[in-house]
Amino acid sequence: HLWNYIVNYQGVVSDWKEVEPIGVGEFFFVKNWQFLSTEYPDAYYPYSNAINTEKIYLGVNANGMDSYGFFPKIRKENYKYEWLNTPEVVDLEGVPGQGNIANPYSDFGSHYIVLMNGKLYDPSYGLKYNTLKDWEEGSIDGYYIVEEVLSPNDPEKKYYYLRIRENLPETQDIKIN
Repeated sequence: HLWNYIVNYQGVVSDWKEVEPIGVGEFFFVKNWQFLSTEYPDAYYPYSNAINTEKIYLGVNANGMDSYGFFPKIRKENYKYEWLNTPEVVDLEGVPGQGNIANPYSDFGSHYIVLMNGKLYDPSYGLKYNTLKDWEEGSIDGYYIVEEVLSPNDPEKKYYYLRIRENLPETQDIKIN
């Protein structure tokens, strides 16, 4: 990364680090999301939003496995999300990121931060953190998995639901690769 060359030239050691959820198949919501009432009966993922799209093939990932995704197909104009159901978790005005986007996309499978002089820097948002848990608390509102459900009326039709949980302060659910 160009960042490494620039700061290393000035005698500062830095390293880009990928952060991702600990949970297998999990993604995360960057702030700000509001968690409303829930009717979904799962204690771990108590919230549920139905996706208004079909799963799309993205190709083969770095591990040689087929990779599928849903975004950005549900993110429409002005970075707004569209759902099939009344959402139980809604996107609020987000944390301003790079560029001139006031409310950028806020769902990710991973993110990159910079480790420099024992601190974590998030260049996308211009913020600094002492620990990975501090970054998680300051950046992430929740985690989700994607569940495929067959239509009860048409077994050929599939629906996709985000099964969502809030980011809790008592646990660390993010790791550095």
